[in-house]
Amino acid sequence: CKEISEVGGHISLIMKAADNKGGNVGSIIFDFPKRISKKLKSLISMVFYDCVLEEVGDEVNDNNISKKNLRGYIIILLKVLGLQQKLDKDSID
Repeated sequence: CKEISEVGGHISLIMKAADNKGGNVGSIIFDFPKRISKKLKSLISMVFYDCVLEEVGDEVNDNNISKKNLRGYIIILLKVLGLQQKLDKDSID
């Protein structure tokens, strides 16, 4: 899991699936507005454990997510985003 904060007002979360030899077998990118709510950041942080969404400038956090778990993480993240959007008036559009 690579999390990057961009200057253009968006936070990009890049999830890469690796095989057991460390080779990249696929990736998915989520892009969030910088005004994303703190509650939503916390929920996403819980989903990704060590991969915490925060503004980090040029720093990049690396955490491997196995190919087997990637689908589950994506499903959980999308469910969290859907629920949070209904609950939070300042959530993403």
